[in-house]
Amino acid sequence: MVGAQLRRLRQVRGLTAETAGHAIRASHTKISRMERGRGALSEREVATLLTLYGVTDQGQRGRLLTLAGQANAAPWAHHYRDLLPSWGQTYLGLEQASSVIRTYQPQLVPDLLQTEDVTRGVVRLFHPNASALDIERRVALQMTRQENLTRPDAPRVWAVFDQGALWRLVDRSARRAQIRH
Repeated sequence: MVGAQLRRLRQVRGLTAETAGHAIRASHTKISRMERGRGALSEREVATLLTLYGVTDQGQRGRLLTLAGQANAAPWAHHYRDLLPSWGQTYLGLEQASSVIRTYQPQLVPDLLQTEDVTRGVVRLFHPNASALDIERRVALQMTRQENLTRPDAPRVWAVFDQGALWRLVDRSARRAQIRH
């Protein structure tokens, strides 16, 4: 998201990637990687680029610099990249940087609210040929995502799902545990 904003700002100013790269003592390739979300975002480099692009509004600068810092703050997602779609790490970074998360999942208990047992069952349902190790890694990924909700500055979660999602949990103890959770 930060990269896309930087690209837009650079293009509005009519600057080339080479010019931007020169400003931060880097190549145009690094600028391209940053703008595509494929490279690390140094807050110092982002601040320099914002100055080059004429961004003087302190609110806008602050938001982009905060996001740049947070973009590098989810290294745990790197360990699960083989389980994620191409956009997965970006999604997890945005999820971690969010102040509010809204979800609508009428058929299942939303991912961020599932207990470990429910997550394991859902993973088995959607990945019937997965190995036991793969299933446990997917469960660990989900539980790590949920840890984001226990931070002091955790996002507020708004979830809408059908009550039937709870009744689809055949095991009564799993249903009770899910409701308590």
